[in-house]
Amino acid sequence: PLLFFLFAVISQKLKGTIPVLVASDHLYGAAHTIKNQFNESAKTFSALFDIPELNHHLMEGLSNPIKQKELLKFIFFASNLYDERIQKRFRVTSDVLDKNNISYLTFTPNSEKRLSQIFETLIFGSFTVYFLTRIYEIDPLKVPWVDYFKKQLAK
Repeated sequence: PLLFFLFAVISQKLKGTIPVLVASDHLYGAAHTIKNQFNESAKTFSALFDIPELNHHLMEGLSNPIKQKELLKFIFFASNLYDERIQKRFRVTSDVLDKNNISYLTFTPNSEKRLSQIFETLIFGSFTVYFLTRIYEIDPLKVPWVDYFKKQLAK
């Protein structure tokens, strides 16, 4: 019950935002899956960037347009199993977001093994997306634009 409350709170914080997922190393694939779930199930535009690549390009794009600062909500998928240099990049990247007045959340799995952290991350993302579908009052199983697209291709 407490976990579900947490997912509901996080989902509420994501309502009306564009989730920008940030991951590295072993959590990148899980974050990719979660990005797809935001897009397809929650009908919410979402993007994914990896560290260190993000640090070479994306940060300069945070300035404009100004309106994006209200819409973007970064979600960091942190890990104590990342190399120390990657962990430092996450800390400095969050500092850059603070200085640009862009909000973010951080999810850090508790497990001490990479595979367990991947599953923890997938569970976090799946429930967060599910609760967001409830907030938006949408059916996560319906994919009208994908159905339309397939019909058009079949002609």
